[in-house]
Amino acid sequence: MVTLTNVTKKDNIVYAEYFPEGNEKDIGKIVYNIEKKEVIEKKYCELDEKSYLKSYFKKSIKALKECVENNDFPKEKVLMWY
Repeated sequence: MVTLTNVTKKDNIVYAEYFPEGNEKDIGKIVYNIEKKEVIEKKYCELDEKSYLKSYFKKSIKALKECVENNDFPKEKVLMWY
């Protein structure tokens, strides 16, 4: 499970923070350019820093792209998988 928080859109840029598995102290950050469809700035959460796969970051990007596609930028979005 990963939670996106503080999702905000300003012009063509979306800003978000994410944290894994309910650990609100382990925060990563993402800045996404809608026009270019790419991450332009990132800071991995601690779990992703230690991992080769960067799973929480990748799932956060997926959730963020869904927000962009739906033009819906909630303050918080939870993505679960199994």
